[in-house]
Amino acid sequence: MSVKSIIRLLLPLLLVGSWPQFASAYDVYIQVTGVLYGNTCTLSTDSENINVHLGNISLRQFLAVGAVSQIKTPFTIRLEECGPTFKGAQVTFSGEVDDHDSRYLKTDEGGATGVAISLLDSSNTIITLNTATDAYSLTGENSVDMLFYARMVATQLPVTPGDVTARATYTVEYL
Repeated sequence: MSVKSIIRLLLPLLLVGSWPQFASAYDVYIQVTGVLYGNTCTLSTDSENINVHLGNISLRQFLAVGAVSQIKTPFTIRLEECGPTFKGAQVTFSGEVDDHDSRYLKTDEGGATGVAISLLDSSNTIITLNTATDAYSLTGENSVDMLFYARMVATQLPVTPGDVTARATYTVEYL
């Protein structure tokens, strides 16, 4: 055997012997747990379909455009079972807008004319249709009663007597 042959045989052995030794591997598991809370609430059954009765209102209250009824009727939207991460909610009312003032709900055909329905927040500020209200509630509350009002407003003259009916849909946005 020649020197070259011996070097060729030893070289692979030397190279294999010089490789670093690999550490033993272990199977390690990490278990991560937690709870995910929604920041939503449940709508109270009393708030699913709300009927607001404005009562009998005299035509004499509507002698000018912008005149409002002296009676404003309160109604409440109640949210229940709010989670611990609940920070508040905003409400947006939508519906068919009055032909003369888009802030207000149009009344149904075949009844009184010249009036629309104005919705107000708890501080008596007009809620423009399709615009979110200020936030109701504070962080961590379990239930929230959101107070609103409805009243009639003259949007054109003359105002004629008759039944007044309008419909709105509301959407609750959680913060």
